[in-house]
Amino acid sequence: KSKQKFCLQCALIELFSYMQKTKLPYISPVMFVFEELYSTHNFIEQQDASEYLLRLFQHLDVSVIKKIFEFNIRRTMTCKLCEKTSLAIESHNILPLPLNKTLGNLTNLFDKFYQIEHFTEENAYRCQHCQKIQAGKIQLSFETLPTVLIILLKRFRADGKNKLNYSIQYNEILDLKKYCSIPQDISSYQLYGIICHVGTSSNVGHYIAYYKDQLNDTWFKANDHQITKYDIKDILNKRRNNEYMLFYVSSLNKLNISKKKHIAGKGKKQLIFFYS
Repeated sequence: KSKQKFCLQCALIELFSYMQKTKLPYISPVMFVFEELYSTHNFIEQQDASEYLLRLFQHLDVSVIKKIFEFNIRRTMTCKLCEKTSLAIESHNILPLPLNKTLGNLTNLFDKFYQIEHFTEENAYRCQHCQKIQAGKIQLSFETLPTVLIILLKRFRADGKNKLNYSIQYNEILDLKKYCSIPQDISSYQLYGIICHVGTSSNVGHYIAYYKDQLNDTWFKANDHQITKYDIKDILNKRRNNEYMLFYVSSLNKLNISKKKHIAGKGKKQLIFFYS
């Protein structure tokens, strides 16, 4: 008898259904197995949260991912010789923002993302108009915005062994209007999730999650099996150096979760992040 193909969406539906029925104070997703993920992940060892999330996206319905998380980045390149402009559109589900010791807050990181970068003869590119390898300038901007924006603060170097412990400040409200290439229906976002990494490298450490209950605007802290209420001001008012991923939801399309469909159940029944 052939083995039935693993369905991540079915497993998630089963998990959320169980969360509504159980009387346990917390639920761990370890109850179901991501069979097809075992080929690239060793679940005994610490794994990178962002890589794991991208892997999950690959197993979910593409239309669902596009509707909620996908956004487009416009890359505008201007040739110094012919002064003509070339455009390239790239689709993403997660926005990686490099950290810098001198930037210090999320607004500065977005300003750096949007800043015009000049190319010299040493790192010139081939212009598609004049076909010459020339210096020029390039600028990134949002062509479209997602319903849910996931920001990855790039704390780890390429080898994953060295961590950048730069502190970063951010607000509950994020407005991306100035970073859009064309006017958007949505540009304002509200913070509703934070993943922090405590440790020295991507393979060593501990993940702690903070998330907002969309029904009553209450924040919770998920630290392994311990789920406790949390005052978000304790994070926002302090300079911290372990934030790794930030989750913002569109103010216009705030998550439509009714009490009848509240997947987290009642009381302290919550979903624990698998990587902790």
